[in-house]
This record gives sequence, structure tokens and C-alpha cells, in this order.
Amino acid sequence: MTWPPCGRNSCPVPEPVASLLERTRTAFWEEGGHFHRTLESNNRAEQFVDGRGDTRFAPVHGASHVYLGRTATVTLLEVVFRDTSSAGLYRAALDRWCTAPVSLGAPMTLVDLRDGELDRLGIARDALVATGSVHYPCTRAWATAIHEHDLGEAPPDGIVWHSRQGDLYRRRHGGGVLGDLLTHDNVEVAVLWDPPAGGSVLLPDGEPSALLEVTGEPSQLVVELANLLQYPIL
Repeated sequence: MTWPPCGRNSCPVPEPVASLLERTRTAFWEEGGHFHRTLESNNRAEQFVDGRGDTRFAPVHGASHVYLGRTATVTLLEVVFRDTSSAGLYRAALDRWCTAPVSLGAPMTLVDLRDGELDRLGIARDALVATGSVHYPCTRAWATAIHEHDLGEAPPDGIVWHSRQGDLYRRRHGGGVLGDLLTHDNVEVAVLWDPPAGGSVLLPDGEPSALLEVTGEPSQLVVELANLLQYPIL
């Protein structure tokens, strides 16, 4: 592969060479752990997305995938409030989305790219987990390399890191209630790849919550988060 795949001379993403991959470590998520998704309302909470799209760490070789967060708040930041330069949030855009709690139906082994591990590897957040979308071909190359690399154990089920959006909003708004919401533990996000045939990796853990109520008003969670972010609903 010619590096970098994004074709930009200023690309900050390091090439995922074997000497870096061999130094990565894994995190273990136990069966039964509780997580959240923000997903399109016509999808099931446990449903993986087919191998399409243009995201940071998926798709990999056309494999299906799913993104999870520790809290509903961080999944909303990653999906609905992700454009931090936007003039506001349009009600019509909320109609297609819902949040859903899920639990793990099996233990997961994830390559750990959270901030402490990135520091140990000598990789800046802005060079891998907090790049702009123009560098997604390069960050996906990392995902592909991790998926393929022989780490001396079973292939990892995905990657865990600290949310770019959570970090951006925490820096912008500082402490207070929002700071309490966006602690490192609360802004953990992960991608899982390609569930095993016949396996139940995710289990519904409650009813999905629509982001737009039947009255046409945003849900209470969306309103409260928009107020904290000083993000107008249009």
C-alpha cells in the first residue's frame, strides 16, 4: 500500500507497521456488559451494519460492524451532534434516529487505543482517533491491519478508544455538568466487527428511545444535551 491512502502530504496518521502493531495491547469486555447505540429507527438494536460506509474504523474487508458507547450521551455526540461547526440541529434530522441500550452476549477482546495506550505507543490522539474525516482511509487502514495482524492470540473483536466528539465538547465547554458527563470512562466508544455465524454478540437491554417524539418535539435527552452544548434546535 502506498502511504498515506488519503493522498495528503500533511496526513498525521502513522503507517500501521508491524513494530507498532506488536506493541498494542487489548482490553477485555465481559459478557453482560451494558452499552448504548444511536442507530436508525428501522434497525434492530442488536443488528450489525453491513459492510458499507466511510467511518473511522469500519468497514474492514466488507465485514459487518457496529459502533457502541458507554453512555447514550456519547453515542449522540458521535452520531447526531458530530458536526461541531453546525449552526444547530434540525428537528427533521432527528426523525430517523433512536438510542438503544444493549448488553454483550459474549466476551469481547478489543485492541486498546484509549488515551493512555496511545501515550504509551507515542501516537497523538489527533493522529489516529481524533483526525478529521478526510483521513478515514488511513485510520481504516489501521483497522484493517489490526484485523489481519497476528497478535499471538485469537483475532480481536474490534477497537476501543475515547470519543473524538466527547473530547472536543469537553475542551470547548470545560467543567460543570457537561464535564461530569464527559469523563474518560463515559466517552469510551468501540467498534465491533463481523459477529460469528449464529452468535448473539449484542442483546437488546431495554426499549429503544426515539429522538423525535410523536408530538414532533425532540426527546428530553436531546433537549437537555443541546442546552448543555449551547446547540440550538431549529
